[in-house]
Amino acid sequence: MRKPKRQPPSGRTLARSILCMRETRRRTFDDNAERYAARRPTYPAALYDRMAAYGGLARGARILEVGPGTGQATRALAERGWSVTAVELGAHLAAVARRHTADQPHVDIVTGSFDDWTLPSEPFDAFFCATAFHWLDPATRVERAAASVRVGGTLAIVWTHHVAGGTPGYFTRTQACYKRFEPDAPADFQPPEEQRLPPSTDELGASPLVTDGRATVSPSKSRIRQRSSSTCSGRIRTS
Repeated sequence: MRKPKRQPPSGRTLARSILCMRETRRRTFDDNAERYAARRPTYPAALYDRMAAYGGLARGARILEVGPGTGQATRALAERGWSVTAVELGAHLAAVARRHTADQPHVDIVTGSFDDWTLPSEPFDAFFCATAFHWLDPATRVERAAASVRVGGTLAIVWTHHVAGGTPGYFTRTQACYKRFEPDAPADFQPPEEQRLPPSTDELGASPLVTDGRATVSPSKSRIRQRSSSTCSGRIRTS
C-alpha cells in the first residue's frame, strides 16, 4: 500500500515550531558559560566610538544593554563612564558577567528575559544589543527597545557577520561540524565579500518609532578569521 503523502505543516504549526526552536536555541548559550566567556571575541573600540558620537553619549549616560552574555561589551560600555543596566536571560551567563564587571560600580546585571522584563519608569539614553537582537521576540522587539529610551535617544544594534578573508579554507574544513548541529547548513558555504553584506537597517527603518536609521561597519580580526561588526543605529522620534 502506498503511504499517504505527508502534508506540509500549516502556517500556525510552522510559526509555533519556529518560536519553539528560537526559544530552545537562545537558551543553549547558558549551558557552558565559562567556555563561552573564554572563546567569545570582543568588539572593536571603533564600534563604541561611533555609538558615542552618534548618540552624543557623554560620561554618566544611562545605557540599557540586552543580551550581554558574559559581559564582553558590558565592560567596554562601563569603561566609557556610562551607567549600564544589562538584562541577560541565562543565569550562568549573568553570573560570569557580574564577575567580569565586579570592579565597575555603575553596572547592574539583571537576570531575566527582556521580552517580558518590566521597563523602569525613567527611560534610558540608549538601547544597546550586540549580536543578540535576533533572539528577541520579533513581534515586539523594536517597539520594546524604542519604549526603553527617551525621546531622541539612541538604539544601537550590532550584528557580527562572517566575511571573506582571514584563515584560508577555514569554512570549507568546518562545514561538517556545522552540519552536525544544523543539518540544513549548506555544505559549500563561503562567506561573502564585506561590500556584499545585506543591509541590516530594514527592521528599524520600517518602524514609525524610529528615525535616522543608518548602518556602519567596523572591521575586526579574530584569531582564525576576519569578522565585520555592523552597527545599526536609530533615534526615537520626537512626534
